[in-house]
Amino acid sequence: LGKPVPKILSGNDLKDLQKANKTLIATSIPFMRHLYRFMEGSHFMVSLFDRRGFLLEVMFCDEFIKEMNDENWVPGANAPSPERGSP
Repeated sequence: LGKPVPKILSGNDLKDLQKANKTLIATSIPFMRHLYRFMEGSHFMVSLFDRRGFLLEVMFCDEFIKEMNDENWVPGANAPSPERGSP
């Protein structure tokens, strides 16, 4: 059966998602950068989702680039709940 393919927003849908979450994104980015810098070099990734599970921002080390592209781990992607690590 394979892995479920996440829904990925693009274009105006992605812009609308980012606009609807602009306060969350603006508030979270400084903390995400600080956390990323603190964990840099430890194979670490930081992701921010909205309440519906859409990926808003992601920061990861260079070694994850291919994997993140293969998995469509990009802003606008909607990951199934178990993959997000939430209930």
